[in-house]
Amino acid sequence: MNRISNDFSTIDSKTCCNPSCNICSNNLPPAVPKLHNLFLGVTEDCNMRCRYCFVQHTPARMTLTTATKALYFLLAQRDHKSSRNPNITFFGGEPTLEWDSLIVPIVKRGRELTDNKMSFNITSNGVLLNRERLEFM
Repeated sequence: MNRISNDFSTIDSKTCCNPSCNICSNNLPPAVPKLHNLFLGVTEDCNMRCRYCFVQHTPARMTLTTATKALYFLLAQRDHKSSRNPNITFFGGEPTLEWDSLIVPIVKRGRELTDNKMSFNITSNGVLLNRERLEFM
């Protein structure tokens, strides 16, 4: 893998999902458990201000590079013997605020790397969801 598709041009060839990769696997202590679920807090910002919410509503956002590395980490650490497919849940503040910049590229790349054998969830207030986005997820 030389370079990853255009959406991932900032990730170099040393970042991959190969289980024998020095970056994804070999730098980890042997006690790291096999994974199949990952939760990504993609933003602390929100389009609402609910009184009961625990989120601090700061403009902090996860970068595509960080999310991509998390995806590769999940795929490198998954239990290949398990029948469970890898899963990523996007949450935050309101994760749909990062729809085009982060969620779409990560979902597309995850599906590409797993032959569509990966699931995605989103914890959202639902305000920015529509039929197209629901069908995409």
